[in-house]
Amino acid sequence: MIQSVKKTILTGAAAAAIIGSAFAPISGAEAAAHQNVEHNMEVYNQGKSQNYGEKIYSHRSYSESQIKQYDLRFKQLGYNIYNQYDIKDFQRHYHLHADGILGRATINKLMQITYSQSEVDLLARTIYIQSYNQPFNAQVGVGAVILNRLQQNQFSNSIHGVIKNDRHLSQAMFGRYADMTPDARYYRAAYKAIQGIDPTQNALYFQNKRNFNSNISLSEIGAVTLGQTVFTR
Repeated sequence: MIQSVKKTILTGAAAAAIIGSAFAPISGAEAAAHQNVEHNMEVYNQGKSQNYGEKIYSHRSYSESQIKQYDLRFKQLGYNIYNQYDIKDFQRHYHLHADGILGRATINKLMQITYSQSEVDLLARTIYIQSYNQPFNAQVGVGAVILNRLQQNQFSNSIHGVIKNDRHLSQAMFGRYADMTPDARYYRAAYKAIQGIDPTQNALYFQNKRNFNSNISLSEIGAVTLGQTVFTR
């Protein structure tokens, strides 16, 4: 009897084509693991169609920890790894062969544009500390500023590095905030920023409006104000 719930069958080394590490390509060891095609993974999903019994074959061997990692990374982009249509949507969006199979090209792209769970946790925690009393678009903006810095040579190329090297942001890594877990609202803001939503118009800095020099015209310098937060380049 076809079940209406998601079901994952893992065989052998299991299903490592679904999440990854932090904003970096697959390592040599991981790539070698991907080449060892010993077992198939079958994912039964409750897809967007009525065909709930449809199967997705990865034709690759993955560990259970890799599956968990890939699942978390797909969630950052708003996709469900157990939904074949979501996988195809992801592949089409990034100009990959849309076969719904979690092959190497799909996983490589996923790894390149998403982040490790520890970096997402740190990003969400920083958003909370810096903008907990601000509207949601300002919270997304704080996340966007941190990610925008990754593209600039004067900043670190990792979320951990960007936050650690900024004395205002680094409190998220130390003291009473270091072990806190923000609620789902701040993870949603982090995910929106990861998905490329940037209400700041490519800003690299932000500060509370009351601390901004009142003699400077915000419009003249191209600043964006969201709630009480001013974002600048």
